[in-house]
This record gives sequence, C-alpha cells and structure tokens, in this order.
Amino acid sequence: MASPLQGQHRTLFGRFKFLVQIDGFTSAAFQSASGLKYNVAKIEYWEGGSLIAYKEPGRVSFDDLSLERGVSYDLDFYNWLKEVVDLVKYAKIPKGGRGGGTVSPKYKKHLMCKQLERDNKTVITYDVRSAFPIDLTPGDFDNTSDEVSVEAVTLTYDYFTRENRSTSQT
Repeated sequence: MASPLQGQHRTLFGRFKFLVQIDGFTSAAFQSASGLKYNVAKIEYWEGGSLIAYKEPGRVSFDDLSLERGVSYDLDFYNWLKEVVDLVKYAKIPKGGRGGGTVSPKYKKHLMCKQLERDNKTVITYDVRSAFPIDLTPGDFDNTSDEVSVEAVTLTYDYFTRENRSTSQT
C-alpha cells in the first residue's frame, strides 16, 4: 500500500506534440499555442466590522489564445481576419454577434486543441467555442537570419472545455 504522502502514480503528457483543428481550415499546424486560461473574479465584502471577509465567486473571463506558425501560401487566417475586419468596417455584425442570439455567427469558429502522445493518439481535447481573430502579426523581415518566418495570430473566444480521452482513441 502506498504511503498517503506518495499518492498515486500519474501519467504525465509531453507538451511538444499537439494538433489544432479549426472549422473550415485546410491547415492549422502551429509551432506553439498558448493562452487557454480562465479566471474567476473574487467578490470580497466586509460586513460591518467583521475581521473575516465574506467571499464568493464573481464573473468568469477567458484569456486570448495565441498561435504561432511558419509563414506559407496558406491564407486561411488572413481571410478569416479580413472577414471580421470587413464586418466591423461596414457595420455588418450579424444577428447574434453582439449580445444576443443562440446561434454563433459565421465569423465565429469552433476549434479543437488536442494534446497528442508520441504515437499520435489524443489524450486531452480542449474544445474552444466561438473563436475569432483579433490580431495577426506577419513574420519579421530579416535578411540576416537563417530562420523560418513565423506569423502569430491571436484569437478571442467565449469559453473552452476539457475532455480527457483514453489513449486508445485518436
């Protein structure tokens, strides 16, 4: 029997191998993805001279998702961002785009960020809902570099959920 201080054996996953799938994209390969994070605000209130604050959870917010990849002929992200810019530029935000509607507008996409094992089996899936791009940074131009040009895209989204999968599924 294991000591209570030792705990159970855990299988840890390497972070080097992952896959991002985006609705309608032909390619969504990235060298890095970061920013899946949510925060719960803290409501703190001191009632008339109490030495201990009354605390409860407040509103929930989600950080933006940053993705980086090598620059190529692929225009999926550029076209997606252009679609969002054109909607704002021409004041054509679809119904449900601002504060309403039950159906996500066309410019909002569903993403799946999957953590993979070495044999490409999915172990964790982060289901990212109603994402759209808010920033696209083309790669730097540098004639003195021997590196691949890397572009960065920042997405904002409504929320994400995590689903664990057995290592027998892909």
